[in-house]
Amino acid sequence: MERQIYSSLYERLLLSNDKESVLAVAKNKKQPSDGKEIIKDPMFLEFLGLKREASYYERDLENAIITHLQEFLLELGNGFSFVARQKRIHLDGDEFQPYHIRLFHSLFKGRDDVFAIHWEKSGKSGYVPAYQYDLYHYRIHKMNGGVFQNYPHKTYLPLTETEIQKHLNGVQQIGIYPLLQNNTSWFLVADFDKQNWKEEGLTFLNACKEKNIPAYLERSRSGSGGYVTSKMNFAMENELPLSRNGKSTLMRFTFF
Repeated sequence: MERQIYSSLYERLLLSNDKESVLAVAKNKKQPSDGKEIIKDPMFLEFLGLKREASYYERDLENAIITHLQEFLLELGNGFSFVARQKRIHLDGDEFQPYHIRLFHSLFKGRDDVFAIHWEKSGKSGYVPAYQYDLYHYRIHKMNGGVFQNYPHKTYLPLTETEIQKHLNGVQQIGIYPLLQNNTSWFLVADFDKQNWKEEGLTFLNACKEKNIPAYLERSRSGSGGYVTSKMNFAMENELPLSRNGKSTLMRFTFF
């Protein structure tokens, strides 16, 4: 009895998701077969507000920890600030080189006259077009009852190598407008978010390979889906972008 008290057996039983195994080891009815049955997990998640589960998605832990740190830093007041939920830390020689920018631009070739910027506020997030405008002039517009939507003196901020460099360095998160003004596109992204997203994504990926279309399958940030990015690069003397009809043609070949 004394040994069980000092080894916190009762607390471990209450916290464990496999009470029978813990009790069997305590009664010497079962010998530990791996280190997880001997070494206690030092992570306590109560302060994160997560429900007790046998396992967690990395994204859930990351979001909970960052939110907790954000609230903590904001409570500290003057002298402290929360810079970003994700920020790249640079080491010597860790900067992206010009060829990285050219590679990014070759894979995600879209409109150069406009790009989108990611925002987060009060637990919500999204993308909006990046604009350039005179802050003083816009302040006067607001004082006269105007809002940003009806402010007439804003123009799109063009997508330059500087903006791509800031994206790669983690300073900002940008979005590409793939649909060109002539209703064509250089690349196609197919999103799969249903229960069988892996099978559908692989089917789509294999269809691209059969057509000799370079394609890449990536998991979505939520972890519950994925998307295939395919670069439409035809072996022609003059490389031409794919029209919107190309998506339906490829989907028909893949699934029907």
